Amino acid sequence: MQSNSELLPLDLAERTVAIKDRGQVITYTFRRLTSDDWARYMSGIVIETERRGGAVVNTMDTRTAADDLIKSAIVRVHGYVTRDGRRVDEVEGWKDNLPYRHTIPAVNLLQEVSGSKEDRPIFFDAKVEEVLLDAVWDPILVDDKPSGQMKKYTGLVHRLSRPTPEQKKLYNRSLAESRVVGGARNGRTIHGGRHRTLSQLYDEMIVEVEGYAANGQPLTGRSAIVQQMDYTHKVTAIDELFSTADVTNAEDE
Repeated sequence: MQSNSELLPLDLAERTVAIKDRGQVITYTFRRLTSDDWARYMSGIVIETERRGGAVVNTMDTRTAADDLIKSAIVRVHGYVTRDGRRVDEVEGWKDNLPYRHTIPAVNLLQEVSGSKEDRPIFFDAKVEEVLLDAVWDPILVDDKPSGQMKKYTGLVHRLSRPTPEQKKLYNRSLAESRVVGGARNGRTIHGGRHRTLSQLYDEMIVEVEGYAANGQPLTGRSAIVQQMDYTHKVTAIDELFSTADVTNAEDE
């Protein structure tokens, strides 16, 4: 993946991800994903802890949620060859039959955002805290065609107000959200989705951002940021804000 210093264009009507497999470039193009799309996807991820006698069994299902996201948001795919020469979208039921080999990586690329690894000065401000993210968003083009690699936007800046005691409590309690189904002795614990709480906190706390664009211009203004910012970036920014540093012992280096 290639680092990119351009502004990340949040308001693209369509978003394409590219995968290279067996020497072939496969692209999946989606309509713009809304906050509701992402909330539905994240709520659909099932993480269960089930007590079976004396044993504890953990179960995690992300693929069903990914299937639903693909079916609801995919616009077209390129790179596959059909035996009769038709386009993939001309084949009946094509959305239901795209290979897991590619659909799961495609959905993962759509939400590939994390705390930034860039080395930068760490500023202290009593009112605002700065969070840096790295993310992939669109394919690298070679001769106007996707190359199979994605652009990486680094050092995306989110400046958020310092959390109030109530906001800290809301975040901390979200870490333990779960519900027990079937009784405490032999039931199963379904771990809740924290994403709605994190998105809510972002909308309350965001002050300004750098590195993003909407309508061809740098994204500015709280209301515009709240409206335009990608849901996965909101969730990740708040998680980063409250995360603890990965401290390195100098003697171990």
